[in-house]
Amino acid sequence: DDKIVSVAQDGSIKAIGSGEAIITASSKDDPSIKAVCKVFVIVPVSEIKINDSEVSLIAGEKKSLYATVIPNDATILDIDWSSSDTSIATVNEVNGDIEILGTKAGTAIITAKSIYNSAVKATVKVTVLPVPVKSVEVVGESNLVMIENTQSTVKAIVMPLEVENRAIDFVSSDNSKVAVIGKPILSSDGKSYEVI
Repeated sequence: DDKIVSVAQDGSIKAIGSGEAIITASSKDDPSIKAVCKVFVIVPVSEIKINDSEVSLIAGEKKSLYATVIPNDATILDIDWSSSDTSIATVNEVNGDIEILGTKAGTAIITAKSIYNSAVKATVKVTVLPVPVKSVEVVGESNLVMIENTQSTVKAIVMPLEVENRAIDFVSSDNSKVAVIGKPILSSDGKSYEVI
């Protein structure tokens, strides 16, 4: 098919258009003696573009990404997606869409790479922010009645539970009447802090 490949007398071939062609070399003395070579001419990928160059999300959030392969008539359009740090952000195909998930605070680079030519790629910088504190809640009794010179334990927890820094400061509104003794310690439940 000379629309796909042209052949010179010296056997050199030139790719003309995409597709498949068969080159036949035959003996001039006996044309029935021949050899064939299949030639596949492809349209290479020249560029990949992603809809975002930078993305910020809170740990636990998801965001969709879209990539465009240029030219759009490239023979091999498939893309390989990867994350530079899967502990911070992962990238997955979900129902045909590419979805990134922020897993913990930090920065990762998401790369979309042509499977035809790994040198053709595009990247997105993903910044994952920590889950913000929404509230601090007292665990158990929130109204204590105490006798002078006695001690009691107050336990509190940061919400939501996905917050990375769960440390809590306990402060008395009047140290002459009720004083906080010592530093807060992590409770046995591993989620709340308590102080005497």
